[in-house]
This record gives sequence, structure tokens and C-alpha cells, in this order.
Amino acid sequence: MTDDPELQAARAAEIQKLGENGPARIAAVTTWAKAALGETGAQAVIDTLWTAQQVERWERTIQDKQRAPQQQQQQPPVQTQSTDGGKVDEATYNRMSHGERLDYSRRFDQSQFQSNPNGVR
Repeated sequence: MTDDPELQAARAAEIQKLGENGPARIAAVTTWAKAALGETGAQAVIDTLWTAQQVERWERTIQDKQRAPQQQQQQPPVQTQSTDGGKVDEATYNRMSHGERLDYSRRFDQSQFQSNPNGVR
């Protein structure tokens, strides 16, 4: 924090914009940042918490991150079969998890990728 009275007054005004829970909201963002990013990474976040708008933006970011795992669970599984039994399009392939890609690739002849096509070791 600074010793400049004008900056302190401006900071107090910004905290007041956050309502009576302003200090607690800043503390919550700070706690999340330390838990998610570690002390060093959190300091970069903490250093941006000068205006009410910045605090609110970080609160939205935290909410989005907390919602993300729930949204991933709600997504339907990727269809790994094309409608004609052949290859899927690139967009579908890119949505597949690594396991789905492996299962998909196993449907096709893999002999071209063997290091010794004659089978002799």
C-alpha cells in the first residue's frame, strides 16, 4: 500500500463501491489467487486489485473456473463413429479425448506403422 493520502482516499472509495463486504471480497480473491497460483503468481493478481471493477472481474473469472468442471461433465460424449462407418471429420476428432482417439485409431489397420513389417525380430 502507499503512503500517499490521495491514493489511499481513491482506494477507500473503490473498496466502498464493492459494498459493506468489500474487504471480504478482496480477501476472497486474494485467498483464491494464493491457492490457485501460489504466492508468487498470486502477487500478480493482488497487484491488480485497485478498482472495484478489477475485483469484480476477478470474481467472475473465479466463478467461471469453478463452473468449468461442471460444464465439462455435462457435455455429451464425442461420437467416435462416423455415420457411414468410416473416418470422422477433423472437428470431431479434435473434440475427442486422448482415450477416445486411441480407441478410434484401433479401428483401422495399423500394420503400416510396425517397425518390422515382416514380423521377424
